[in-house]
Amino acid sequence: MKNTIKKMAGLFFIAMAMTSCAKNENKAEDGLGECSYEITIDGKTTTANRFGQDWMTFTSESYEGDAGFSLSIVQTKANGQQDPVFDFSSGGARFNRETPVGTTYTANLFHAFQLGAPEFDGFEYDKGRLGNEGEIILTVIENSTERIRFNVAGTVMKWKGGVENPQEVALASVDAELVFGRANYNEMTSGGVILASANCDCRER
Repeated sequence: MKNTIKKMAGLFFIAMAMTSCAKNENKAEDGLGECSYEITIDGKTTTANRFGQDWMTFTSESYEGDAGFSLSIVQTKANGQQDPVFDFSSGGARFNRETPVGTTYTANLFHAFQLGAPEFDGFEYDKGRLGNEGEIILTVIENSTERIRFNVAGTVMKWKGGVENPQEVALASVDAELVFGRANYNEMTSGGVILASANCDCRER
């Protein structure tokens, strides 16, 4: 029953988010439609839309004491293919429009690829696989009526060889800022499930 309620609320929320995005496309000029990132991994910095228009999203879900927060980026590569390149999740974490600046979440899962690479290959950056070292913290640095800004920082293991021959290389530093304009944000409560989310196409900062 719990799963059924959560799934129904989730479907309703997705529909609401799509409608909201369509209505708010014309708000980019006043800052409410911002959607951008700047990510430095292992000393290499990548900004949004390096090869084509990228996509960002985050979701926070809470139900009967259970909670979770996830954030991801889908990047358009040089050949037009869209690939997931940046994922952060934290169990037990909640976010909504009243979450104070300075709130931090520790990643129980973090995975990234080389955002600066024109194709979906190269090194991976991972926390939590095979018990490797590293810690990643997400910090809320703005939660205003105009925008939401997150910082994601820490260290993770750098890998090469893919899934067939994975090899640890060294610890690598991560420092990222992600910006969601308030117009891209949605929040709802249905059947005891609290959902908050933002979905947006990236724009140049």
